[in-house]
Amino acid sequence: MIRKICIFIALNFIILSLYSQNNNSPIPFELFFGNNRTNAQLSLNKNIKGKFNFANLTVAAADYKNTFTENEVIMMNTVNYQFHKNINIGAGLRYHYKKGFIPNISMSFTHFNPTWSFILSPCFEFLPKRDIEFVGIIEFKPKLTDKIRLYTRLQGLYNHNLTDNLHDRSYANFRLGLKINRIAFGGAANIDYYGPKKIYKDNYGVFFKYDF
Repeated sequence: MIRKICIFIALNFIILSLYSQNNNSPIPFELFFGNNRTNAQLSLNKNIKGKFNFANLTVAAADYKNTFTENEVIMMNTVNYQFHKNINIGAGLRYHYKKGFIPNISMSFTHFNPTWSFILSPCFEFLPKRDIEFVGIIEFKPKLTDKIRLYTRLQGLYNHNLTDNLHDRSYANFRLGLKINRIAFGGAANIDYYGPKKIYKDNYGVFFKYDF
């Protein structure tokens, strides 16, 4: 399990080296060490030309026994067109560790300032079945001192299988800690529900986040 995590981290740093040189947007990378498993998340947003940009979100999870059925990797790649400063429309292809490659179209509503970050993104997936998905992220980062901010994040997802009219996946992730310049750290909790029976999995621990 440790070897796979190290390989995953190395690949993320290769991506960072390729994109960070010509990209002014921060690239957040987070590691979460919980009581049941380890999670990692990397996101980037790079301007292509004009109002077009490329976005990637990669998430992975592995339990400490390296149980094959418990390992997860999801890579979301989207080309967006920004027709309003707070609204994007996009199309993309994502890789899911169980479903394979999934073509999709999406829309995102965003708002950013030093204290608040808000993202809401509905997405329609065409294959292997028709799904609709909603992702929401809210960050609250008020200033405590000249160098230190409070860092809080609520990140949620709901995915519904329209073909069979069944719950597919949902989660709620919580972060509470401190942010010093580009570094954030603190306590974390992930609450996950899988499949039509909403199989429950929780994970509590600490997180470390760095904005490249």
